[in-house]
Amino acid sequence: MVTALDGKSADVWLVSTEPGGASRPLLADPFVERDARFSPDGRLVAYVSHETTPSEIAIQTLDDRPKREVVSVGGGTQPVWTRDGRELLFVDPQGVLRKVGVRRGPDGRPIPGRPEHVGAPLIGEGHYGTQYDVSPNGRLYLLDRQRGEAPREIGIVLGWQNLLR
Repeated sequence: MVTALDGKSADVWLVSTEPGGASRPLLADPFVERDARFSPDGRLVAYVSHETTPSEIAIQTLDDRPKREVVSVGGGTQPVWTRDGRELLFVDPQGVLRKVGVRRGPDGRPIPGRPEHVGAPLIGEGHYGTQYDVSPNGRLYLLDRQRGEAPREIGIVLGWQNLLR
């Protein structure tokens, strides 16, 4: 899944990894959609929608009759699902990390809860991409926002799994 830029617009496309495979638009409205993330079960997609100002976080079903719900209130970027798919995190326009519970209604429609403050340090803004992630055990990882000198070298450990035994 990629964000495809086309002049003034951006859409989300599914790109085949198979040789000669076809690519197709997943989210292609007259407004910008970007930074899409599939839910862990693959039945929902969360993304940034520029249908309104400020941009909002929306979730949508992936079935034959897509159903869309806006989950942010007052704007949002950088959507990330928790690994169990029960919550979606996003960053509001002030840089506050928020989470919203997501459940499915009887008709399969996503039903978002009310966004809550996560209690993390402020997250950066102003680019396409995500500056945090959530581990399988729920631990939150943030980019280090200190502007120190860049490292001059990096180390790579091969066979690290054997070191854990």
